[in-house]
Amino acid sequence: MRIEHSYELLLNIPFNDKSVLKIIEKGQELGLSFFYWDDYCADWNNLNLMNKEQTLAKINRDSKEPSEDYNYPSSIAIRYEGTDFSMNIDNKKNNVFIHIYPVGLWYKKFGTSSYDYTDLTRYIELLITLANNYPILSIETNMLPDGYQTKVNKNACKIAPYSSFNETSIMKIIEKGQKLGFRYLNQKNYTDQLDSLSVLNNKDVLKKIMAEELFKKTLKTNEKKSTDFLLPSNIVVHYENTFFSLAFTQEDINGLYIELLPLKNFWFIKNDTSSVEYIDIGRYLKLLIQLCEDFPCDDIRASTL
Repeated sequence: MRIEHSYELLLNIPFNDKSVLKIIEKGQELGLSFFYWDDYCADWNNLNLMNKEQTLAKINRDSKEPSEDYNYPSSIAIRYEGTDFSMNIDNKKNNVFIHIYPVGLWYKKFGTSSYDYTDLTRYIELLITLANNYPILSIETNMLPDGYQTKVNKNACKIAPYSSFNETSIMKIIEKGQKLGFRYLNQKNYTDQLDSLSVLNNKDVLKKIMAEELFKKTLKTNEKKSTDFLLPSNIVVHYENTFFSLAFTQEDINGLYIELLPLKNFWFIKNDTSSVEYIDIGRYLKLLIQLCEDFPCDDIRASTL
């Protein structure tokens, strides 16, 4: 069973005292305060701070009684930057699994709207930072009811800006990418030498995205393709030293989704127990979040599985 409005992170690192302690220490370095959940429930205004040894001991005691779901209060309460949330650090198939469930919420205003939106990206970026340079296997928000979650391709990350699939919103995101330093390319020529690459202007990028979505709708109608059919994007981005594709898709009814898939010159990361390099999906996801920072988001996920 899944708790809505929660956030999950699975790391490619063994669940042991060394790795868990490193995460606790990173949290303390960031300014997270750790408390016993029972104390928090009894009197959240009068709490005794747990040190790292007490926090590790509590996590180890709880991990000896694993649960198939997380529909129960965590034994650890966190206070951080004006909000509270519960946290589990658990053993999931011998890997470290972190699950947080907000008690209070971070909010943010976007544009000229007077409405306060839950700032999902802040929770996800906190989890990426807590990962403390460990390779990420998966990370996701649980904001939508069962059956409404999107799928993400292997070694990719995906985000849903709170917008319909329309030219105005998509152009705003394209322009944001250009400000960040994105070079938009044709898919067929991105493997050429850098000095010979043909760079698309923003209007041509928008035309390709809209034409691709129309083509997919035609395929679904005429060939009765399934609703999760995904045509690979022909928008390739060169940014800093890496190449990735951006697929702009319409899912649910009118919802806009953007998926980033690394293609070449990957960003890699290594853990401290192996010389093997892993795709740094957390870094790509943070870039995708930055691309959509002018929009509230209701679904964020990434996976290397």
